[in-house]
Amino acid sequence: PDQLSSNGLGIDQVQQLEQHNQTCQWLPASDDMAALEQVLQTLETPLAGVVFLGDDASTEKVLAGEVFVREAYQSCHRLRALTLVLAAAARPSMGLGRPRLWVVTQGAAAFSPTATGLPQSPLWGLGKVIALEYPEFWGGLVDIDGDASAAAALVRHLLSNAKEDQLVLK
Repeated sequence: PDQLSSNGLGIDQVQQLEQHNQTCQWLPASDDMAALEQVLQTLETPLAGVVFLGDDASTEKVLAGEVFVREAYQSCHRLRALTLVLAAAARPSMGLGRPRLWVVTQGAAAFSPTATGLPQSPLWGLGKVIALEYPEFWGGLVDIDGDASAAAALVRHLLSNAKEDQLVLK
């Protein structure tokens, strides 16, 4: 739960999904495909969806140039690993169904981009590639501002059958 849980978004999202009778599982924030595969194999029920939360970074660190490249690189590698594991898991022999993959960022696609959103902005580029390569389980890209109303709007969108796959929620 390192991803965005430091500001509460991950925890808020889980609580709201559980209020709608959804079961939530934390997957490791890792680019280790074997570890991700192992976690998926231990799940007792098929996944309906997977929400990848972009990393949170402090404005001070981003402006100081300490984290932008490293965080962007790590986030993209974790998303890539998760996507490849989900693609393999979507095979009928795995029995995990075809969960929709959602990528959630904070401030990466804002009308007025924030410094903290910069390390997450490459996830939007990678997400668009994933949408083209794996349309069978693509959910979409959602950028939020991180407050409680945005988290609630995110959960409503995740639970809907809406076709829009690129959203900015404020």
